[in-house]
Amino acid sequence: MTITLEIPSSQEKELREIASQHGQDPEAFLLSLLDEAILFGDMEVIPDDDPEELAASIAGIQRSLDDFAAGRHRPAKEFFADFEARHGISS
Repeated sequence: MTITLEIPSSQEKELREIASQHGQDPEAFLLSLLDEAILFGDMEVIPDDDPEELAASIAGIQRSLDDFAAGRHRPAKEFFADFEARHGISS
């Protein structure tokens, strides 16, 4: 199946950078994300039985995507290092 997505240029730039960090081209990286979504798809991450709750979940996801696109993020490695240090966890 072929799916075409219109991605804003700012998100395309971020996608290319992140994919490159993972040693993948953007298409392969997006396919790996889709694989994960399908693998974990049976888990109820976003409620679908309450329209208001679903709308709130989608709005929260959009805020996160907007933050990421605006550069308000940091590498997971850095986050977890800080988290572990703060909570006295050794890896």
